[in-house]
Amino acid sequence: MKNLDNFSRTIRYAIVMAGITLSISACKKSSLSSNTDSGTTTGTTTSTTAIDSSGITTGTAEGSKETGYNADDLIANSTFSGVVTINFGSSVTIGNPLSTAGVTITESNGDVVINATATGVEYQLSGTTTNGSVKIYSDKKFKLTLNGTNITNADGPAINIQSSKRAFIVLADNTTNTLTDGTTYAASTEDMKGTLFSEGQLVFSGTGSLTINGNYKHGIASDDYVRIISGTITIAKAATDGIHTNDAFIADGGTLTITAASDAIECEEGYVIVNAGTFVLKPVDDGIAASYTGTDAAITPY
Repeated sequence: MKNLDNFSRTIRYAIVMAGITLSISACKKSSLSSNTDSGTTTGTTTSTTAIDSSGITTGTAEGSKETGYNADDLIANSTFSGVVTINFGSSVTIGNPLSTAGVTITESNGDVVINATATGVEYQLSGTTTNGSVKIYSDKKFKLTLNGTNITNADGPAINIQSSKRAFIVLADNTTNTLTDGTTYAASTEDMKGTLFSEGQLVFSGTGSLTINGNYKHGIASDDYVRIISGTITIAKAATDGIHTNDAFIADGGTLTITAASDAIECEEGYVIVNAGTFVLKPVDDGIAASYTGTDAAITPY
């Protein structure tokens, strides 16, 4: 395992932290030699480092003190009046009142595919499947409510959002939800690299809980950014990164526990902002990592 110092690997742009509780633990190798003449000892030890910054109210960040505020990320600023229900069980029960209004849903052997052009749609997922999935193609932003669902997909993501539009992932009150993918994915020309994957922005909220088992690659992955406003999210395992984004990771609250074989949170080409929240990070490599060395004008590293 890498030295614990690697948890503070260079983060070239803003990591702003205020009002959070952060705990990072990992194995640390140290060379301690036992020699009575020199007064040294040898051996291998393990070490756990806990960082509690809950009492910190001010500090200096690398970069500006941006909060990453975006009114479009607030679900209260959007209206979702059309509700589609998908309930997993021995069979899949679909309630689609928008079948003639821009939402087409097909299902085969537990795999549900949604094609939508409609505006203001909420998809509610419930029930359990040990061999199913949900794939969404949408021209518009949408709300995806996890209302007590347990989805396992042996050959791909549990939830696969092939849309560049904003997806509001809502963890319904008093519910527990679990997503699990397989160790291998079926061949596809589409990009999909996590148990919960999206081409667009992922904004999490709600007071329920979500547990993710990432067996193939990342736990949560977005080719845009991930924002956590509230909720209890546990990435119980990730074959690589717990949360992997291209452009940004922003936390405004919630409780996040991540166990990962690589980084707990990695922002590949952008920035990380932590405004609030409770984090328990258990990576093999870095706890929080972000960097940006490109010249893409669409990416603004604070």
